[in-house]
Amino acid sequence: MEARSEKLLVGDQAPDFTLTGYSQNEGERSFTLSESKHKFILLAFYPKNNTPLCNKEVCSFRDRIPEFQKKDVLLLGISTNKIASHQRFAEKKKLSSLVLLADQTGEVSDRYGVSTGLWSLFFPNRSYGLRTLFLIKGKDRKIIKIVEGMPDNTKLLNFLELDLDGSSS
Repeated sequence: MEARSEKLLVGDQAPDFTLTGYSQNEGERSFTLSESKHKFILLAFYPKNNTPLCNKEVCSFRDRIPEFQKKDVLLLGISTNKIASHQRFAEKKKLSSLVLLADQTGEVSDRYGVSTGLWSLFFPNRSYGLRTLFLIKGKDRKIIKIVEGMPDNTKLLNFLELDLDGSSS
């Protein structure tokens, strides 16, 4: 995968990728963005499993899964954690259909322009993705919304309501 130094913008095509993911409903499997059949994809980069803010963010998605599913949104969490860590995290937090993707090399974070490029005490061997959410229209992979920091799911669901009738495109 080719590194990307600049941030992506609304209107850009989301870079394609294939990563190994885990969900409680499907287990471990390979996931390719361009193969998704969903109308929308919510791709949420987060730094690390089992940290207070990441727990809050991921559980907030879990708690509203039925609302996102009604709008045909595939929920994907992505971090540089390993699959075994994702599996433990998903089981501990009962994440059911939320798919956690393992960007172990940080390449996808780099391509989306959200990699810290920093190494830290928590990640001595790699950089990690900044808390950033991309809302992507599935078929053409057009980025229709970007949220940096902790997302507000009510605002996201309201935004999707607008997009479903074509108002925000």
